[in-house]
Amino acid sequence: MPESCAGGASDLLRSSRINLFFHGRSVVTIIHVFLDDMRACPKGFVSARTAEECKLLLEDGEVDVLSLDFDLGWDQPTGMDVVLFMIAKQCYPREIYLHSSSISGRRSMYELLYQSVPEGVKLSRGPVPYERLHYIADRS
Repeated sequence: MPESCAGGASDLLRSSRINLFFHGRSVVTIIHVFLDDMRACPKGFVSARTAEECKLLLEDGEVDVLSLDFDLGWDQPTGMDVVLFMIAKQCYPREIYLHSSSISGRRSMYELLYQSVPEGVKLSRGPVPYERLHYIADRS
């Protein structure tokens, strides 16, 4: 399984994290990240409204599920910037979904990720399935 990146602190982690315990001691904090500048963040996910916020979350926590939008506002970095960051840092979540309505943006992110993700990372060219969203929401 991929490991989280080493990095800086982020207050974005304060909500929607899952702590795993072993013999009463917290060993891993797992988060699910939803990158989108417009859509509502699903229950159980940490909202990242910008590419920079998403990068901080990837650096700061063990990300289980990452759902990426492509367009993040006029003249702003895009979801592709997050993809390039993950590849450069070799920092991948366990599951990556692409919920962008931009067909060309989604295709570009998928093609680059398909060539780059390590074995064991689940990559989907579509949004998080309803069943998975429901499962995550029930455990938050």
